[in-house]
Amino acid sequence: MLSRLIKMLRGTENLEIHPYDRESEKPGKRNQDMYKKITDVSAVLLESVAAPVLVLKHSIACPFSGSAKREVDKFLEAHPEAEVYLVVVQEQRPVSNELAERLGVRHETPQLLLLRDGRAERVWSHGAIEREEIAGALEKN
Repeated sequence: MLSRLIKMLRGTENLEIHPYDRESEKPGKRNQDMYKKITDVSAVLLESVAAPVLVLKHSIACPFSGSAKREVDKFLEAHPEAEVYLVVVQEQRPVSNELAERLGVRHETPQLLLLRDGRAERVWSHGAIEREEIAGALEKN
């Protein structure tokens, strides 16, 4: 992310940042049917033993988080079979905190966690959340 930001500041790369649109980022407003909601962190960790699980920690107050969510939206459109949970941190702070604590992963938003065998196998944040990276990580077994 830092190298992309430096390139953007030098004018050698365009960093796509969309204007924040609070209404379109609220759960139930855009592409929310593609995501699952975490009600029990233990159940999600157990689910990751059988198959890889992705968890997107998203802030509706952050334009970088909106860009990252759009990348995951596009990934899901191409891979509808993928299990992706959405944690909107403003509405699910206890779930977000429990994930950070149990997985030993420092909280960030946006943040995408790839869970396998009950642990965080891979963690992306900010500009590193790209659909090609997600697909590549899921293909590795």
